[in-house]
Amino acid sequence: MRAEASPLGGFTEDNRLARKMGLWFALAGIALLVLGLFGAANLIIAGIAATYSVGIAMLLGSIVQVAHAAAVRGWAQSAIWLGAGLLYLGAGLAVFYDPLFAARLFVLLLAASLAGSGLLRIAVAAGKRVRGRGWLLLSGSVSIVAALAIGLGWPGNSLWLLGFILAFDLGMQGIALLLVGQTLRAKRGDRI
Repeated sequence: MRAEASPLGGFTEDNRLARKMGLWFALAGIALLVLGLFGAANLIIAGIAATYSVGIAMLLGSIVQVAHAAAVRGWAQSAIWLGAGLLYLGAGLAVFYDPLFAARLFVLLLAASLAGSGLLRIAVAAGKRVRGRGWLLLSGSVSIVAALAIGLGWPGNSLWLLGFILAFDLGMQGIALLLVGQTLRAKRGDRI
């Protein structure tokens, strides 16, 4: 019996497992795509959800850091981890206390990050003769324009912009998983 190449990279006699996994990828892709479409239709709700997600992550991070502080040997290290955990706890609680302020802060940090990364790419492209430096210049310029657009609309654009980013990301993940699922489910000769 001839071994058949699996879309997962190894060899297998039967592609049933890959086809089954493909179904799960496709179902996950559909679910994420539906969530992305829901978020796109309700940008403010999606923005609030994104803000609360960060708050939840901070609260969970604080629990992990405080637990780590209890496990670390030495008073100085334990105090550092405990302090970091308490800062995360405070930041997480602040997100839940005033989610609009948190959303505004997240968007401002996003604009600053885009501007900084854009400037760095432009500096690299301007400073060295590298292949494709035109693409670096273009990429950096686009990031700076995006940062300026975000900054000019700030703080009024905070919630809908976070909602848009979340909805777009969910939609793109959904499409990607659907395509992976379709590829896994395709017969050997008809892969995408």
